[in-house]
Formats: sequence, structure tokens, C-alpha cells
Amino acid sequence: MRSEIPQIEVVTAIGDADLEDYVSQLLFTQGWSIIYRAFDGDALKVYMRDRSLELRTIIVFTSDFPGLTDETLGDLASPTVSSISLDSVPRTAHEIMQKIRSQLRLPMVHSQTPTISLQSASPKVVESARRIVLVTGSSSGPGKTQLALALAEEVSARRKVILVDVDFESDEIISSISDTIDYSLVYEIVQKRMLIPTDLIEVVAEDIISAICQKFPQVKQIKISIQKSNPPVIGFKGNVGVSLQKNF
Repeated sequence: MRSEIPQIEVVTAIGDADLEDYVSQLLFTQGWSIIYRAFDGDALKVYMRDRSLELRTIIVFTSDFPGLTDETLGDLASPTVSSISLDSVPRTAHEIMQKIRSQLRLPMVHSQTPTISLQSASPKVVESARRIVLVTGSSSGPGKTQLALALAEEVSARRKVILVDVDFESDEIISSISDTIDYSLVYEIVQKRMLIPTDLIEVVAEDIISAICQKFPQVKQIKISIQKSNPPVIGFKGNVGVSLQKNF
């Protein structure tokens, strides 16, 4: 049964990824449109700043969302924007929808449509706390690189993005778990190195390969690609990158 509330566009700002996915799917099945799933408070502010004032929107949030403060919510509040907290709400469909219904009461007023001046400009890329997104899967499974590229391209419209693509190959049959690659440790290696400011991404690629080889001497080949979206080059739009492959 779909919600009796008139359809309103939803923005999520939920710290727990599993909860955010659950809430988004729940509201979508109720007929609501999830128009934006924010990464952090800075991205949320930029998106809402560029959004039309005519559109009725609710922000469904939790207080553990990175970079989200009471001041931010206050700045975003308007006659057409409401914020609903899911803090302390039991993680069930009934309780979540009941909380939203209880707080969302649509006003019935006549108002003049605000005049909006539209200007053609490139999206502003903001500096904010670094976030790392890991896309992984089996060596024979297709689509990992394409998915990572699409995700990086989308996020790069609002944030600076560096894409690291690492590929492992082995000619040997894996017979012991100790011979496998622990992808969580690879993630930690990449994360640690990416937090170090470096002018040349070629140096970053070399360092990541060296660190992985030291941790996993059984690796026979590594191919790594790093892309930087929207580099600070005057007159240039797009990505720059480097690919490096080494055999051992």
C-alpha cells in the first residue's frame, strides 16, 4: 500500500550506509522519488543551494551523518524544505513511515511563485572531508571498472575525485586461504596512501604497488590506474590519469 501523503521529493542524509539503502528503497516502493543521496554535509549544502525553490523537498537524516549540524539544517530550512530525523526510530518499515507521516503535514496556502534567475555556470567543486568508496568483486566478474568510472564521474560534479583501479592476476590455482588477497588490507593500503598529499599521481601509483607487493609477495602482476577528475588546469574539462602495470 502506497503512502497517502502527496508525492514529495526526498533527499537522504543518513550516516549508516545499510540504513540509508533500506530507507531509500522503502520510500521508493511507496512511490516517492529519491532525488539525491548525499555523501556528506558539504555535498548536501551544495546540492540544496542549487535546487529550485519551487520544489517541495524533505531531507531524511540521522545525526551521525558526516558534516551535518543543526546550523546546516537551519540554513537549509525554507517553506518548501523540511527535515525529518530518524534518530531513535526502530528500523522497521512501519515505524519509519509512521515517523515521517507524523512530522510531515503539508500546508494549504496560496503563495506567489518566486522568481528564479538561472545562470549558466559550471558546477562548483567543493573541498570537504575525504571519503573512500571501494568497488570490488571476483577477477572474472565484469563491470567493476565501468561502475567505478561512472560513480567517479557523477561525484566529480560536486567533489574532487581520484579514481584508483587495481587489478590482480595469478597463474596458480589457489588451494589455501593464506594464498589469497585480502581486499580489506588492499583497501587500507590505498586509503593510507591517498591521504598523503602528492603532486604527481605517478608517484602515488608506484607507492601503492610497492606497498601491495610487500604485503602480498605471492602477487605476480599488478595493474593500477589512477584518475583525477576536474584537475586544476585552465581551460581543461575532464579527467587526467595514469596506468601502471608491473610483473613480478
